[in-house]
Amino acid sequence: MLNGESEGPINNLCFPSFAQPCYAPPGKHLASVSVRGDFVSEPSEILEATLSQLRKWFGPEVDRWIFLRSYRINHALPSQTLDNLPQPSDCHGTRSATGFVRPGVYRCGDYCESASIEGAIRSGIAVAESVLSESA
Repeated sequence: MLNGESEGPINNLCFPSFAQPCYAPPGKHLASVSVRGDFVSEPSEILEATLSQLRKWFGPEVDRWIFLRSYRINHALPSQTLDNLPQPSDCHGTRSATGFVRPGVYRCGDYCESASIEGAIRSGIAVAESVLSESA
């Protein structure tokens, strides 16, 4: 689930135990919440704001959920600017034209497209298409 409300700390939420039941004990589920990077606060305040938003979405059932742990992952996504790229012109997609580095070597990844899973996939597809067209 993506937060489309433009408020609250939650960026996205998923229940990985629906995809892999062994991620939670039998009869239970695991909720994984990602908090927006610009939501800066003390850990206890982040937790309470997150629970408050979850209550709005799922109702009082959330009060029965058990908080397990949180992880702060600094720099979880690459920068969306070109400033941090050593050779931005060697990337492809929205940032430049090709993933070609030198014969037999190509570059792809979310840092070449957009900092997202979609960017990584689009980057990989573009490089695969380049490789296929050159070997045809």
